[in-house]
Amino acid sequence: MLQILFDRLDEHMSLPDAIADPRASQRNTTLTSAEPAFLSSALATQLATRGQQFTNGGEIGAATGIEFLSGGGVLAAAEPVRRGGGSAMVQSP
Repeated sequence: MLQILFDRLDEHMSLPDAIADPRASQRNTTLTSAEPAFLSSALATQLATRGQQFTNGGEIGAATGIEFLSGGGVLAAAEPVRRGGGSAMVQSP
């Protein structure tokens, strides 16, 4: 979840793009588990030059999210590919 929040808030990605972005997961071990697309990213290369070591972790989690927009709107987003993709909709009363 932290990676999605970082992508959305600090990297200014849209919520759907932040959810779709390749992920890595550190569980206090010497190796960081990462999705294949993350392993080939520029970020992985930068981190490796600083000593970070990665292992292919396959698919890491699945997420959905909602974002409250200015003006009272709501944006719903779900995984586009992981675990077969997801669905996220906003229902108005």
